Amino acid sequence: MNLKLALRNIRKNKGFSIINIASLSLGITCFLLLLAYVYHELNYDKYLPNSNRVSMVTSAVKSAEDKDFAYWAVTPTAIAPLFKKEFPEVENAARMYSYISSSLVQKGNESIKENGLKYVDEDFLNVLNFKVLKGNATSPLANPNDMVLTEKLAKKYFSEENPIGKTLVIDKTPWTVTAVIEDLPTHTEINFTGLLSNKGLERYHEPSWGSANDLTFILFKENANQEVLQTKVDSYFKEIFKNEAAAGITIKINLENIRTIHLHSKAAGSGNMTYIYIFGFLGIALLIISAVNFTNLSLSHATERAKEIGVRKVLVHIKKQCSINLLLKVD
Repeated sequence: MNLKLALRNIRKNKGFSIINIASLSLGITCFLLLLAYVYHELNYDKYLPNSNRVSMVTSAVKSAEDKDFAYWAVTPTAIAPLFKKEFPEVENAARMYSYISSSLVQKGNESIKENGLKYVDEDFLNVLNFKVLKGNATSPLANPNDMVLTEKLAKKYFSEENPIGKTLVIDKTPWTVTAVIEDLPTHTEINFTGLLSNKGLERYHEPSWGSANDLTFILFKENANQEVLQTKVDSYFKEIFKNEAAAGITIKINLENIRTIHLHSKAAGSGNMTYIYIFGFLGIALLIISAVNFTNLSLSHATERAKEIGVRKVLVHIKKQCSINLLLKVD
């Protein structure tokens, strides 16, 4: 019954109903879109099962003439082995090294450019725990020419065929597909389409401090205190870099949990917390304004309806009174 009355009222006041409902719907839609954006930004890299135990190693350098630190996401190749050896709180560590800007992958008679291939350590998947869909889930990068594909890249080159054990020729070098992992979500700072074993690279034969080109990730042991470890790291590297400190150069090695990198890291984050506050405030403000506007219009219309009903009641009452008077006169 109430639904029928509501529909009848909407049909009777089409212009008012369209404006009122459309303004409320638009406000709610904008609020939900902004809420989705904020939720997306706040959940970067939280999809990984062990994200609470994984940190990225970043660096910061400051000379005596600099006002502030220069922050770097990359570290020397020696960092990962050193963390595994010197700090008992670290369960594992792995490095990622960007392949050349674009590589040529042979598919039949054509060569296709790929930009998302990365060299990684054998333990990379154990540290970051990506979900393996097919193939070797324990040690897929154990051999120098092993490679792991994302599901999207596997479909691109092998369609619906099983790619495990098949070969991809990359820059004239054959690579064997050992595993396929699920595609990475949009809310991640760790981007790649394929992973190549770094065992064949000369730069990894001996740990080096000479250049910083690796992204380094460490996996903490269960119940390890990351703040305590950061204190140990500060003391340890203060001794290592004492000559640089004497020359007026300050070098810091920082541990940043991967869930906080996107919005809070000066070295590797691509997000901005200020935007989260702005869009969150706008979303709430739009929702409140839309609700207040809807309520005001509805009350205004209800007041007009109340006046109309009052006038009709008075007219009905007068009509009845006139009828009674006529009956009395006739009698």
